[in-house]
Amino acid sequence: MMYKLPGEPSAGRIPLPFLLLKRNIAHYEHGWGVPEDDVEATRWFRLAAVQGYPEAQFALGAQYEFGRGVNQDDVTAYMC
Repeated sequence: MMYKLPGEPSAGRIPLPFLLLKRNIAHYEHGWGVPEDDVEATRWFRLAAVQGYPEAQFALGAQYEFGRGVNQDDVTAYMC
């Protein structure tokens, strides 16, 4: 799958394998080598979720359910 982040130059879409996404998510979610940042972790969960990765969709729902990195929203959590 290919993905282009909003606001990036339209020089083409880039492939983002899920293992790369998981690594980046873990770094921000748990503070491995970078400051813990729930907002950035949620961004990476969303990036993987829109590519159709069920594990990321579930995790994004949990972010909304518990209000980590986003405003707590049960409806959005259910829809993820």
